[in-house]
Amino acid sequence: AFRPARADDGQLAFLGLGESLVAGMNDGVRMAPGFSSSEQDKTALRQVATFAAKRGIPLEIHAYTDDSADAILTIFEQVAQQYDLRPLRWSIAHLNTGSPQTLERMRKLGLAYTVQMGPYFEGLAIRDANPPGATDNSPPVRLALDKGLVVAGGTDSTRIGIAGVWHAIEYHITGIASGGSVRKPASERLTRLEALALYTRHAAWLAFAEQHRGQLSVGKQADLAVLNQPFMTMPEDRIDTIRAVLTLVDGRIVHESPDLNARQ
Repeated sequence: AFRPARADDGQLAFLGLGESLVAGMNDGVRMAPGFSSSEQDKTALRQVATFAAKRGIPLEIHAYTDDSADAILTIFEQVAQQYDLRPLRWSIAHLNTGSPQTLERMRKLGLAYTVQMGPYFEGLAIRDANPPGATDNSPPVRLALDKGLVVAGGTDSTRIGIAGVWHAIEYHITGIASGGSVRKPASERLTRLEALALYTRHAAWLAFAEQHRGQLSVGKQADLAVLNQPFMTMPEDRIDTIRAVLTLVDGRIVHESPDLNARQ
């Protein structure tokens, strides 16, 4: 079956190309610096990126390390000399050891950043494979937001993370990796509203759907959840225990907890 590069029925959105576009440009789950790719692979990625840019196709690409992102951005900067990438909402995923210089290059190109849960599970590995202080801003969400990048949140689901978003949201707020192995300094953590925005308003923007969803406001779809605990005031280290007792999508009930009926 054929689908256009952008297809969104309000339930499932298809957003062009990604996440591994050229195998040799993908650094996998590498923790340490030193990733490099061949000239042949760089040429192949340039061809793919040019194909997408010429046709206005959205694109997301994987980069665990700053070295990988550096190589990718060099190619994107070449493509941007011919095509304006800003309207395309391209993004780099993961970027666990992304540097301020990399984020600034992304900002100038109009790229977004999609953050996943890798560092929550891999904090110790990132710490041991990189210079001291690397885990202070891994992933560099605070820095990206402060630079004005759109940061959309994911979990990496069953690939490496947890399907539910509340554990990921808690991680951005507390900065505590699995088992308390590492913790970000307070200056690198997010507020509750900032963390929530990654998975709502910013994610909707990345899907070209900000006019329809992502916020509770007049004229947008009635997508909402009634929670079993108060997100804004509960202990931050318990946020992962939040569950929805009622979920509406476009005004229709799609989930109703037995607990809700028991309280009526």
